[in-house]
Amino acid sequence: MTVSVPLDPETVLAVVGWKADRPPEPVNGGWDNHLWKFTCDGAAYALRVVRLEEDADLAARARGFEHEVVAMDVARQADIPVPAIAARGVYSGAPFLILEWLPGGTILDAVRRKPWLARRYGREFGRLQARLHSLPGEYLRPITDTDWVDRAGHPALAAAVQRELLTSEARFCHFDFHPLNILHDGERVTGLVDFTVAAASDIRADLGLTNAVLRAAPLPPGVPGRAMNMLRGRFTNGWREGYLDFAGRFPLDAMFEALGYGVYHYEFASAIDEGRGWASARDLKRLLILRDEALARTEIA
Repeated sequence: MTVSVPLDPETVLAVVGWKADRPPEPVNGGWDNHLWKFTCDGAAYALRVVRLEEDADLAARARGFEHEVVAMDVARQADIPVPAIAARGVYSGAPFLILEWLPGGTILDAVRRKPWLARRYGREFGRLQARLHSLPGEYLRPITDTDWVDRAGHPALAAAVQRELLTSEARFCHFDFHPLNILHDGERVTGLVDFTVAAASDIRADLGLTNAVLRAAPLPPGVPGRAMNMLRGRFTNGWREGYLDFAGRFPLDAMFEALGYGVYHYEFASAIDEGRGWASARDLKRLLILRDEALARTEIA
């Protein structure tokens, strides 16, 4: 099991000469990042630090942050709402960013506050992803290593996907496009965050991962599961509608749908082993069932 190393946000800020007006407030940063909200001279910012583990590959994490900065610049120039980077640095091997604090909370929070608007919020979510996919991938790192598709846990599926990824058009893919990374103020989308794994690739792979999260990812602690699970279908239908409305097509097919479920099964199983996140054995079982159902709609043996 990996052990997350504790961090003092004020010590991290001091690395780049920043001092918060008051102690930073911890915010849910997901499974891979520490996140705090703080103010400096009255302005609000976010401090995001890569979650430092005792066996972490720090060089890979640092490269990921460099790629993230490039991806954010590309998205910002295309008028995608992305937070400005106020400062960046490294603390004890862990890269960090100081970002402007964008208004609103996550789009998941927006759905919780106004569940009757779940489908509308889903459409906005889908349109934003379609806008991102409309951008060429020429300035982003290409995915030349396709070994990650082996995580789907099905050799024939992985081989078929690898062939597609090596020959298909590469567009801007976020690869972590889910409701905790999209900000919303109740009226409109205010931001898209966490571009750490963004890359130039086949948009079907990005859609497959998003589909798996929307349909089967476990909800964060404190979110009422029964009520929110009832809204999954409405939000997911809205996502497809919004994407189709902007792009004119929704290219996700059964093969990449199966890939998404399989990859997230691997990710959640790894998180359980490492003591991260909030997935359960029940979540893992559901992901495998959905993967195999999607595979049954393909010609993959």
